[in-house]
Formats: sequence, C-alpha cells, structure tokens
Amino acid sequence: MINNEYDSSFRSVKFLYKRVTDILENQFQLDNFFCPDLGEVSFEDLNVERTVNILMFGSFVRSFFELGHWPFKSIRIWVLSHSVKGFLINEFGLDDKSISVIPRNLILDGIDSPDIDWKENLELIYAGRLNEAKNIECLIHTVHSLQMKYDLNVKLTLLGDFDPQEKVYVEYKKRAQFKVEVISLIESLSWKQAPRILPFIEQDEWTKKEYVNPVFISLSTNIFEDYGVSVQQALNEGWPVIVSGWGGHLDITQDHYQVPYSLITAFDESAYRGEQIASYLLEAKKIRHIIDREFYLADTVEMIEINKMKHRAVKRYGAAAFSIMRSEWNELFFSKEGIQFIERYRKSFTQKEALCHDVLIVSDYYNNKDLFPDVLAFLDGAIQKSIEEKKGLLIFSYIELCSKEVWEKIMKSQRVYLGIRDVKNKLNTSYNKLCELFEEKDIVVLDVGK
Repeated sequence: MINNEYDSSFRSVKFLYKRVTDILENQFQLDNFFCPDLGEVSFEDLNVERTVNILMFGSFVRSFFELGHWPFKSIRIWVLSHSVKGFLINEFGLDDKSISVIPRNLILDGIDSPDIDWKENLELIYAGRLNEAKNIECLIHTVHSLQMKYDLNVKLTLLGDFDPQEKVYVEYKKRAQFKVEVISLIESLSWKQAPRILPFIEQDEWTKKEYVNPVFISLSTNIFEDYGVSVQQALNEGWPVIVSGWGGHLDITQDHYQVPYSLITAFDESAYRGEQIASYLLEAKKIRHIIDREFYLADTVEMIEINKMKHRAVKRYGAAAFSIMRSEWNELFFSKEGIQFIERYRKSFTQKEALCHDVLIVSDYYNNKDLFPDVLAFLDGAIQKSIEEKKGLLIFSYIELCSKEVWEKIMKSQRVYLGIRDVKNKLNTSYNKLCELFEEKDIVVLDVGK
C-alpha cells in the first residue's frame, strides 16, 4: 500500500483503521494494533512481547506472508468480511476462532435501499478508484444500454481518480493508458447524456453534493474488495445501492440490489456484459444477506504456528508462491498452481448463484482469419439469445477442456454450442466425443467450413 494522502484507497484504509481500533478498544478494551495495509505503524509503538492485534484489510494474503518477518510472539487476526475469513481458514489452515470479523454496520451503519423507479430521472454514481478491476468499462456500457436500448433517463457520474499504481488484478491483464481508453470509449458511443468524470473529493463530502435521484453502483471484482467504504456511505445516506456479488459486498445486511458475479464476468466483451446487466437490473429484486452476527474476541495464535502454515503453503504453491507473496497476480496465470490459487480465491469471494449459463466451445479455427467472420456472426447470435434468456455465456477453447474447473462449468450449463470444422465428417472425433459427453444437453453445432 502506497502511503499517499491523495490516494482514495489509502484514505479508505485510514478511515477503516480509525473506526476498527475505536470499536476494538470499546468492545474488548484492546490496544497494540498493527495494520500492514496502513504502513505507518512503527515497531516502537508496539509491545511485541504482548499479543499484537493484526488488522488485515484488502492486502490480507500478502499480510499473512509478511507476518513471519515481524518480531511478534503471538497475534489475533481481525478482518472485515466473511469472504476473507473463509479464505484464510480454507487456504492456510487457520482456526475459525483465531479470526474475528468486524461487523460492517459497527464500522458504518446503513439504511435499507429504497426501490429504484427506472421511469424517473436517475443519476447512477460510482465513487472510488477508476481501474479495470472496478469494471468501469462494463459500467459505462451498462448505462449506455439503459439510455439507448431501453430509452431511460439515466446518467452516470464517475467520482474518482484513475489508479496511479501499476497493479494487476484477478481476471485482468496489465494495460497501459486505461484513462485514455475509458475516455475514448465514452466519446465513441452515442448518448442522451454522456457520463461525467469528476475528481474524488473528501471521504465524508462526496455524498453531500447535489445529485438527481442518486443511485450508487459498483460492479467491482477487485481482489482487495473486502469492505467498500463508498458502498456503506451510500447506504448510510439512504440511497438505492447496486453492487456486485463479490467479496465484502456479500456481508451487506441492508436491502440492496446485487448483480451476480457470473453476469459481470460472463463475456470477454464489456459491451455484451453491459447489455446483459442492464436487462437484469430492470427486473431485479432487492436482497439482503443474513450474516452470523456473533462478534467475539479472536483467540491468540503463536507466531511459530503461523510460520508452519506459511511454509506448508509455500511448498504447495511452488514457484507461484513468489508471485503470491509479491501480489503479482498476473504472473499466477502462467502456472497450474497459480491458476488453482486464483480459482480458490474467486470461489471464496463469490457465492453459489442460481443463474444459469450456456457454454460456447470453439475449435482451433478461432484464430483463423478466413473463418473469423462466421465465428463472429454465430457468436453474436448466441450471446443475444443468452441475454434474452437472462443467462451468462462462457466461452472456452478446446485447449481449456483439460481444466477440471472448465469441465465443471460445462457440465453445469444448460446449452452447449460447438464450433466444429466439417461436422458431417464421421471421423471428426472431437465432435463425436463431445456429443457423447453432452448427450443430455441441448447441443447447437456451428459448422464453420472445411
């Protein structure tokens, strides 16, 4: 975490640190706090001979691996979401009672979201960092679809600064000039009223500006999304709130609107995702999460036990351990262990969803330029059908069929699209094998030529 007073994420960490330490002091009469994300606490301020209360925020994986470098004898672990707690328990073997979750409503209370009347003039507001992991392009396409396809009087305001740090996130590859790409995207589309981008203002001031029927929205799938200060501030103001089904958002106990994670990540193209999300929102019902409200004093853990857990994890990860410890998430896609780690992380930050999905399996023709127009035409039709049926469409190549996780998604799908060359050829073993495997499913075949 970069110590930068003008960085919105750092300001959120400072806000959370102050609120959490006040809660723990009042509730359990604790002191001796250490927050790795804050990066400001000196060891001179700590009594390392006593139990140190570790506040693990967004960078909790890196914080876990760093613990062995600190001169502590024993610790308690405090986190902000059940997604984080579940991952630490399942991934590293920590005991359930050694981690306590700070109830989000103690940090900042909220009010149930009122219903959204899409017939009204609405201002959808996102406040926070502007980067790929916040799915800003998808958000822009969602509002564009609401405006132009559904003829609604909805506008978008983005309050925030483009991420100055060269970070990479789960699901995303590093891209330069993200700000330029976002502005170019907005300018390339036709609008009733184009989105506006405003600098983020003070933590407690942004909700007090004048808006037209404000609705907060965040489609974030950021790997550090363990709380969401802006989300809770909007709930505190009594705004309608739309959030992704991801990470700390799954701990919201007030009525709100939730966009399933599988919708946000259904397609590679953000335009298709935006159209699908817009369609979903117009029929969405409010939900609330029922959370175990027990708030207890975490058990102490000896540092020698933490180091044993860390060593077992490093042995299991192999070379991927270095990327994990350095938060170099993009590097994890280059190893089997890294991909498996990401998949476990993703599962911890999502919930089981009833949303159905179709699957498109493409053959080696996918990169053949002569055949590509046929593929695009078919793909557009398949995606449109999935949107109309309120489904996701997951796209895989034949190469990916060796992945257990991919097979699980295929077997859970309702319809399988197969892109095969020369399907009439009886010797086409790929076609025959897949038809045999998916005989219980609705199979649609695309013949892309010989």
